[in-house]
Amino acid sequence: MHPGAFILALLSAVLSYLALLVLPEVPVRNLDAGDLAPGIIFGVLVLAARPLGVAGIVFLVVLSAIVHVGARETALTLYAKSWPTVVACAVAGMLAAFVLSVAYSRLAHQAAAWRNNLRSAALGGGAGILIGLALEVTQDMLQHALIFSGYALWQVGFALANEIVPRWWPGSTRP
Repeated sequence: MHPGAFILALLSAVLSYLALLVLPEVPVRNLDAGDLAPGIIFGVLVLAARPLGVAGIVFLVVLSAIVHVGARETALTLYAKSWPTVVACAVAGMLAAFVLSVAYSRLAHQAAAWRNNLRSAALGGGAGILIGLALEVTQDMLQHALIFSGYALWQVGFALANEIVPRWWPGSTRP
């Protein structure tokens, strides 16, 4: 993994997690700002690291926010249909990562797109498992550690699977 992508993705995970703690009750239309912020942060820091044109970047940032909210809603819907929490979160994480990876790989014109998309989905599912486990535990510190680990795995894993290399990073040869 490129060090610039790792740093951006890890910073994105930290800021996304902090946004969940700080913004949970700030309403934006029918959603809380805490629902939208992690997707926006990830879109701006990680997806926009590689120049894809203004329209492409705006599309990915908006899609990232929608995907984050969609993953949460998918997990809640599956849970309401009697799916186990961990399984519902794993499926939601996997679908979210796959959808965003397909969009990113199309805009970035990646040669190994399907391999990247499947790796993203697998890592997104793993992140969903961590977040699902967090919802099952009662100890606060463990819950926070699992949620942060889920965000870190999802975001760093996405950057790794999609071979994101920031253009501005010294020595970068990627367009």
